[in-house]
Amino acid sequence: MRRAIAELGGTMPEDLPTAESIKKLEHSEKKRLTAPKTKPKKDAEE
Repeated sequence: MRRAIAELGGTMPEDLPTAESIKKLEHSEKKRLTAPKTKPKKDAEE
């Protein structure tokens, strides 16, 4: 597979840039999982 990529002049996987959005997603997911759970507020029924 790597040889075919090289022969076609493609970019090797290790040379591709990492997506910043993945890092942000991991951070927000970790923060969400460690946050204390809160009960949803109920609207006052009149």
